[in-house]
Amino acid sequence: DDDFDQTVTIKRTAQDNEATKTVIFGDWHPATLEAYTPADREGLVTPSAVPSLPVDENSQDSSVALTYTTKPASMNFKAYEETEGK
Repeated sequence: DDDFDQTVTIKRTAQDNEATKTVIFGDWHPATLEAYTPADREGLVTPSAVPSLPVDENSQDSSVALTYTTKPASMNFKAYEETEGK
């Protein structure tokens, strides 16, 4: 199990107005979680890449599970008939 965590921080400005004793907040500045491409593993089918994801003030924490599956196995064989004396 390899864990890969990404964290982004969105920010906004805040101005303290001492005359009115209020704080004035600016707009949020969105961020982006980078795309992720899982590593190839021998004998396994690699899951698809995870695209980049925009993050803003309405975004929730999220998780993405990537599942590797086994590659189909195959075997070839030949049967020979032996005949005595030939």
